[in-house]
Amino acid sequence: MLVLILVNSILTTFKLRGKDKEIKKQKGEVLELTKRVHQLELENEKLKHEPSVEPEDTNAL
Repeated sequence: MLVLILVNSILTTFKLRGKDKEIKKQKGEVLELTKRVHQLELENEKLKHEPSVEPEDTNAL
């Protein structure tokens, strides 16, 4: 009985360690995506305040 409890405890520890690694990986991914969103927001604001220059289409009707 004690052996089963010990084996179960060890298996649970490995499962939790795997979950911790996955959580850490996902947090890193969230951080990178948050940085990218911020960069795109800054770029969007910059483009909003630039004078718009429409390219001329010489083939337009």
